[in-house]
Amino acid sequence: MINKVYDYIFDDNPLKALEIVKSIDTDEARELQKKLEHKLRHVLYPEKYIEKYRDDPMNWRPEYNWNDRYEWVWNNIKSHNAKSFIDLGCYEGSLVLRAGSKGIESVGVELCSAACRFNTRRIPENANCKFVNEQIEEYKDTRKYDIVSCMEVIEHVANPQRLISVMKSLMHEESLGLITTPKGCYDIQNTIKIWNEPDTVFDHVRAYYPNSLKQEINTNDVTVHTFGKELFAIFKL
Repeated sequence: MINKVYDYIFDDNPLKALEIVKSIDTDEARELQKKLEHKLRHVLYPEKYIEKYRDDPMNWRPEYNWNDRYEWVWNNIKSHNAKSFIDLGCYEGSLVLRAGSKGIESVGVELCSAACRFNTRRIPENANCKFVNEQIEEYKDTRKYDIVSCMEVIEHVANPQRLISVMKSLMHEESLGLITTPKGCYDIQNTIKIWNEPDTVFDHVRAYYPNSLKQEINTNDVTVHTFGKELFAIFKL
């Protein structure tokens, strides 16, 4: 039975894995349940992580430090004089809210339905933005955007080429694509031994380095910067 749990984790369905592991009465299953609940905390308890920032949605930051990533994307939006922006895997939607409040047509795509509902309720009056509850690898839109961002997502998806294809489908010739991801394999809480399979805390299924991220994006115009333990990629079609 425990092997079926791992099968669901490998198939990128941790919610189903959690459902099964709760029915297994072994020490291994209980330990795995703790790790899955920690990994899924933002999906299981989104209000806990978003509600306390209701009064300051434009400056929302998670409990870990995303400031550098957010400001990097925001600076590119400003320097590119973007009129439209889409963030794939936006979760709490801070950048979408921020850009929409500045008159930029902004869209946030997010799998977590509770996060989308909550973000929609906190859209400021007259802000030009919306949130779409959809699997980002399946997202389709006839509109092309000046900036297409995807932060801390590509390391989680089973098929990164599908994600890259969605990003490219949303871009025109002058658009900028922006991706951030951890640099290489790092081990927090000793959960990651060899990063060629999903770990059960962060749900990372692959590690990227500058060259491998460039190869994944696969365009003639791509630059990857290293900032500490993070990779920031910017590309054009």
